[in-house]
Amino acid sequence: MARRRYRGSLATSTIRAGSEGQAAVLTAEDHKTVDVFDLEGKHLNSITGFGQPHAALFLPESNKLIVADGDDDFGRVELVSGEDYKILSTIKLPMRG
Repeated sequence: MARRRYRGSLATSTIRAGSEGQAAVLTAEDHKTVDVFDLEGKHLNSITGFGQPHAALFLPESNKLIVADGDDDFGRVELVSGEDYKILSTIKLPMRG
């Protein structure tokens, strides 16, 4: 199995990953994904649909993940389900002038 190289940020908290239990989240800027791993390092899921994800914060009360995202054109914040890893909503942020 080929190893995938990541450049990104590790989320500061663990999430409840559906039925898998707790997991760690990596914002993989170069791959434009947010990747979910179990606490032993096994890759569980790649969440796609991001421009360049920078950071993630888990909200345990709602089992959702907030992802700070952006690319060269604009920034945005995305809300992601901790159950099925789908992007639920997006807030587009204006560029600074």
